[in-house]
Amino acid sequence: MTIRQATYEDLPGIARIHKICFPDYLSTKIGGADNGKLLSRFYREFLEDCPELCFVLIDDSNQILGFSVGYYMDRPGHQERYISKNRWTVARRLLWLMLKGDMQAWSKFMLRFRKPVYYIIDHRLDDVPMSEVGDLLSCCVHPDHRGKGYSGMLVDTFLKSMKEQGRKYCLSSTNFDNKGAKGMFTHNGFVPYRKIGNLSFTYVCEL
Repeated sequence: MTIRQATYEDLPGIARIHKICFPDYLSTKIGGADNGKLLSRFYREFLEDCPELCFVLIDDSNQILGFSVGYYMDRPGHQERYISKNRWTVARRLLWLMLKGDMQAWSKFMLRFRKPVYYIIDHRLDDVPMSEVGDLLSCCVHPDHRGKGYSGMLVDTFLKSMKEQGRKYCLSSTNFDNKGAKGMFTHNGFVPYRKIGNLSFTYVCEL
């Protein structure tokens, strides 16, 4: 297995792994149709802005089995640009999910009308400028290849690159009930930073 920097040709493979690893996420429900073309566009925003924070795990045949993607906290807006460029497709699929009674879709829609309540657990970032902070947006490995240390390798590679870019802290968030992700963060030196109600947990790692 090898970890290398991602390229634009890797985007379909990244979308495929995302769909396998996060089948119940709203991002998958919205962007997973049409062979993941919309998901590919989503990750393209990050690859265009910060390619040094996009990595893939490949086997000897160059098949993608995992990936890690992130961004800098003082350079946000990737998701907003993705939605702006694909607004009608995203809106149509979100409406379809809402009509089906999908509670994730309803929660996402309602967040537009109310601010989420943040509960800070660790205050080490209170006086830290965002120019010193990055975010690990996604890190996952195909289920058939888990338990072999590959996710840790992806995280280590990502954090090393983040540190080389002058960042001192890295954040990463996961759904509140994702025990696997929580375990991965703890194993790789992350500690709880904040939570948003019962929706998500954010972890922080000092580089």
